[in-house]
Amino acid sequence: MPVTFGTSLPSRGEMAGPQQLRAIAQRAEDLGYDHVWVSDHIILPKKVDSFYPYAADGFATFPGPDDPYFEPLAALNFIAGCTNRIRLGTHVLIIPYRNPVLRLRLFHLSMCYQMVV
Repeated sequence: MPVTFGTSLPSRGEMAGPQQLRAIAQRAEDLGYDHVWVSDHIILPKKVDSFYPYAADGFATFPGPDDPYFEPLAALNFIAGCTNRIRLGTHVLIIPYRNPVLRLRLFHLSMCYQMVV
């Protein structure tokens, strides 16, 4: 199996707007990346007291309950319309919070176009 390269798209904050997501995904495609990924979170903690290894200062920062956090499948649909060949995927998709029949229909449609990684 060949090595492939991908990148994560931001899901919140200033870089998670439609123009920014389009620009990042198109740039990744132009650079030859094979796939882009989005994440899904329904609930985020207000505060994390333990050391957070993914931040330089060790402190986790999460959006507040009213801060925007895009819906991953809507974001992937948007990115699909802005790109030509790059493959799309989710790091995490919390299926129980979504209608299973609708998910199945969307999955079937995406497999018809072979867009899901």
